[in-house]
Amino acid sequence: MRNGGFGAIVLVLCVSACAQFPYREKGLDPVKAECPPTFYSNYSDGQKIDDAVLDGDQGDCWKRSIEEHASYDLMFVEFDDQGWVQQSSKLPRPGDDYLDVFFAQLEKLRARYQRAGRALSLVVYVHGWHHNAHANDENVRAFRKLLGDVALAEGEGGTARRVVGIYIGWQHRRARVSRDGAGVFFEVGLLPRPRRKTSGQPRNPNVGYRSFVRRFDRL
Repeated sequence: MRNGGFGAIVLVLCVSACAQFPYREKGLDPVKAECPPTFYSNYSDGQKIDDAVLDGDQGDCWKRSIEEHASYDLMFVEFDDQGWVQQSSKLPRPGDDYLDVFFAQLEKLRARYQRAGRALSLVVYVHGWHHNAHANDENVRAFRKLLGDVALAEGEGGTARRVVGIYIGWQHRRARVSRDGAGVFFEVGLLPRPRRKTSGQPRNPNVGYRSFVRRFDRL
């Protein structure tokens, strides 16, 4: 019985600690690698990215939270299993977090294309179960293909609306230990919203699930 319990606990720790978050760890900050639209556009139709490209000199391009393709822009927002937006759970409050930077970047895009006489066409997607924001995730690749199709329908150029895709990523797995008469086992499930304050995380009404709904009303 002890061996079975120990195995379950080890598996719980691995499920909780081994998951990468966020996948787009470079955020919206500049990176040293050159990431021009011509680079991203090689994969605009949902092509799989070779490991050599992901791990190459331009590998950081796939860790950014924005991809500037020739015919559309693709932006990413990731939330952890407590509802915290990426890179924000330990920030001092009040203060700007990733969503503030995200919306500032989106506003720059809007102003840029408005000067060219173009509006934005926003397409928002929340990925499915057992998917994530990794550059090669099937949902990400399918979304790239969809955005390319939408851009084609919009007209691509002139006064046509510029397509901007927003991909919402979330941690779908969280493990916990449970006990019953037969011993120790683990469950993996989804936490749709934060339940309580976690040690080290400040209480703030502008984070988590309510923040997600409130802020994305702005779109």
